[in-house]
Amino acid sequence: VFYKNEPVGTVSNKLNSDFEKQFSDTSQLQYLPKNSDAKYYFKYGRFEILEIEEATLRKEKAKLKFRQQKLINKYPKEELITITNNGDIELEQGMKFKLIKSDGSIDVYLNGNKIGIVANNPVCNLTSKASDIKKLPDVCYAEYLCKYEYNYHVAWIIDKLKPVKDHISKNEYDKAIECLDELLAEEPANIEFWSIKCSCHNNLKQYGEVDNCYDKLIELNSNNSEYWEKKASNLINMKRFDDAIDCLDDAISIDQYNPTLHLLKEKALKLKEKEELRIKQEKILKEYPKHELITITEIDNHHRDFEEKITFYDFLTGTGKFAKALAIFLQTGSISQALRQSCIQLTYPAYYCPL
Repeated sequence: VFYKNEPVGTVSNKLNSDFEKQFSDTSQLQYLPKNSDAKYYFKYGRFEILEIEEATLRKEKAKLKFRQQKLINKYPKEELITITNNGDIELEQGMKFKLIKSDGSIDVYLNGNKIGIVANNPVCNLTSKASDIKKLPDVCYAEYLCKYEYNYHVAWIIDKLKPVKDHISKNEYDKAIECLDELLAEEPANIEFWSIKCSCHNNLKQYGEVDNCYDKLIELNSNNSEYWEKKASNLINMKRFDDAIDCLDDAISIDQYNPTLHLLKEKALKLKEKEELRIKQEKILKEYPKHELITITEIDNHHRDFEEKITFYDFLTGTGKFAKALAIFLQTGSISQALRQSCIQLTYPAYYCPL
């Protein structure tokens, strides 16, 4: 690098930090002619940052490389990939690719046709290797940027879910669902989109919509016991216990040794029994006017059996087997003590006592 015909330094070939790697090193400037111009940009630590002036490049190939380099530098390295293809298809900036993981490689598709793979040794070291992006979902998307050289092309990985994630981070679940509906209109079989939509509806306590989402997920993959389990949990929230138990039976048939599924089924059975008990209580209470009902709070630990009709009428009037109990009650003022000393174990629910 010369300034006013005096040497002032050299272009660095050792860029270490993430910030430094945004700039070109000597290996990426092979397209430059023997002499070219640059203007001072800014100082960064011990480095002086220069910007090459396109107008000084005389050869068209150099100008093209310059424009490609500027375009690539707009994106972080971890969002860029190099694609190799046989050159049969003419690619244009803005084309959308589908990336699919397959047998250790990442295949690249355009309009349903495989056109290449993500390179693991890209000639352009400004992009990620296939082995560097293992955390990508099994199916994702990229946008074509430019050809680098030979049959190597640079593309930018698109995060279609970014607007959704932004809304979720702000607890704007309604807006996130709107974005997901747009994505699902394009890709109705995308399991990740349906799963996130389930979560959004659940946060809004829209359990009916959650159930619909899990129906779709099960339709897409009926052998996934997790979908059956989560559908069952949602049905429990909706107090649809019989349907929840049926779902758990399906889940257990897929993963019979999963203890979580058996525990959840046991919970559903208990809640079903409790709900049936509550419905019976309400049905019994509706048979009597409110002014004829009393509530007893002392007895609360006895087994409740609604099938056996035992009333408190005999107890309150002192007739039959309750005569002794009434006498003890009048002495002690304690119903539980009266029943205990009389060897009477109530099997009728003690919370609501119709006369």
